Amino acid sequence: METMATIFRTLFSLLHQTTMEHQTVFMFVLIATSPYLYAQTSNAPTGMFSTKTTYADSFGGNSELTSNFNNTMQLMKLRKEQCNPIQVNIVFRHATRYPSKKDFNNLKKLIDLQEHINNGNTNILKTWKSQFQNIEPKILADVGHKEMFLLGQRFSQYFPELFTLEHFLEEKIIFKSSNTSRTIQSAKLFREGLQSMMGNNEDEDSVDFGLEVLPVEDDVLLRFFDICERFTVTVEDNKTALYEVKEFGEGKEVQAVVDRLTQTLNVSSDFKLSSGHAKTVHTICAYERGLLGHSDWCSVLTQEDMLVMEYWADLKHYWRKSYGYEINYHMSCVLLQDIFSALDRAVTSKCDSSPVDVFWFGHAETLFPLLAILGLFNDTVKLRADNFDAQQNRLFRGGKLSPFAGNIAFVMYECEEFMVEVLLNEKPVTLPCCDSSLCLYATVKKCYSKWLNNCNFKHLCDMQYHVHSEL
Repeated sequence: METMATIFRTLFSLLHQTTMEHQTVFMFVLIATSPYLYAQTSNAPTGMFSTKTTYADSFGGNSELTSNFNNTMQLMKLRKEQCNPIQVNIVFRHATRYPSKKDFNNLKKLIDLQEHINNGNTNILKTWKSQFQNIEPKILADVGHKEMFLLGQRFSQYFPELFTLEHFLEEKIIFKSSNTSRTIQSAKLFREGLQSMMGNNEDEDSVDFGLEVLPVEDDVLLRFFDICERFTVTVEDNKTALYEVKEFGEGKEVQAVVDRLTQTLNVSSDFKLSSGHAKTVHTICAYERGLLGHSDWCSVLTQEDMLVMEYWADLKHYWRKSYGYEINYHMSCVLLQDIFSALDRAVTSKCDSSPVDVFWFGHAETLFPLLAILGLFNDTVKLRADNFDAQQNRLFRGGKLSPFAGNIAFVMYECEEFMVEVLLNEKPVTLPCCDSSLCLYATVKKCYSKWLNNCNFKHLCDMQYHVHSEL
């Protein structure tokens, strides 16, 4: 990684020797030929794995990601013709990781299933062995390393005037992370990507990282879901809270997937393939495809199976992390306040002394609530167990909103007035109170004044203030 960072700094210095008209082409070639491009994947539909979707797959693949980069570069160029970017705040989900301990335990279902496969066309699955044995659960995978490094490079190119060595040395670039190895490593890799584009000859390790790792027991910014008693009692530990998820898992759509898998694999009549087996097949398909580039398990899932399993996963995230219950996202108000406090400092000081960039590194459980409290991607009809067909064009799709390395950026511009633009996964989005993605900062603040002026985490989360459950 350090060698590659040096190479990219050299290439970046060459960029300054080119004319402006050739720089965009140079940057395109730089990214397109990077050995840090995500592994090409095949043999399964893209974006069908909810939050287990890799960053590139959330766009549809590498070429679509590169196309989006070029479009965003053009947008930034247009913005800078009339405005100056003065601050960027980005909340990240950690990059692609290895399966969790629960996922590893569930893989035992596949070992049981293997013994009962009788279809000659799928015999390769009878000898399948997990490639993830003896790997620590949830640590960042190589694909994740590439995702964060390249994200750092792309954001450095969107806002080169803000990501400078001088700003690093002046401690105007702030990093905050939850206390997990995958988020801390994501922060470090993003920072390496940023610095690789600075064109300086200094070793990036000589620049103080300045990473603030938030304490587990008091992380109201990035792991508020761990310390909000009301959320734990009324949602996380409440067996009725995920009623819709349970109903769908026992419903006709999932049963149809089970029946198709039973037939495709020609499972022995004395073995009952369950919905749990189907979920595990979908999970290992997601991880192998994302981390290895190919999975034979994906070949036994149809497009319809993918849609059903994606919806099942999205239902869980909707009801546990997002619009399903108000507490799911109300408890992210402290993070929202922290973001706007940083934006306020940019306005009042015009970045003379305030941070020019603030980065938070958290989890899907961080990103979903933040998107919800902002009112983004809120379907008019709630996701339920009985409306799968009606929700095929839904706004709430985990693979689009919070894939691995998912991010939401708040860009402050100084124009004739102060303006803010929000980018979700490097694409501009329009906030509910705005007419376009570039919006008056005063309008945006007014839109969220309820939370900016009145966010009492203790009152929101302590059960003593909530005698009656909302469920």
